[in-house]
Amino acid sequence: MKIVATLWAIFACGKAPEVIVVDGELGESAWHHAERHVFEANGERARPFSEVRLFHDATTQYVGLYAADENIQSSDFFDVKIGAFAFHINPKAEVTPAVPGLRAAVDLDGSLDDNSNDDEEWVLEIAMPRTSGAMQFSRCDTPNDNIARCASWSGTSP
Repeated sequence: MKIVATLWAIFACGKAPEVIVVDGELGESAWHHAERHVFEANGERARPFSEVRLFHDATTQYVGLYAADENIQSSDFFDVKIGAFAFHINPKAEVTPAVPGLRAAVDLDGSLDDNSNDDEEWVLEIAMPRTSGAMQFSRCDTPNDNIARCASWSGTSP
């Protein structure tokens, strides 16, 4: 029973309880217990839906980004600001500007740059050097109705 309580305490304070493989899949149990924040626009849940998941260990900040997307394009991206780090990352897991020590992977449920079908979503999994300070995550998307929509979430890193 003590082990379960210890693991729950680790989850509750946002620290990573297991080794995370950066593969674009948010399947490890730590992701299910991570802080979750839904993007908003004008005080309401954003459409298309976007979410950030966060947790850390002593040296690494883990970020999971989810994007519902009917038409995934190479030009889509999330803007990320965590402490001193600021970058954007696209559905190819390309980071601009480069961040030393950052690892990222993507999982696409759809076809990149193919307008002939309906896509579903893309997920980014990021591991980066741990830092503290203000955090902001934002995303703009233009669904098939050709109306650009932007949303964000901001908070503070422990």
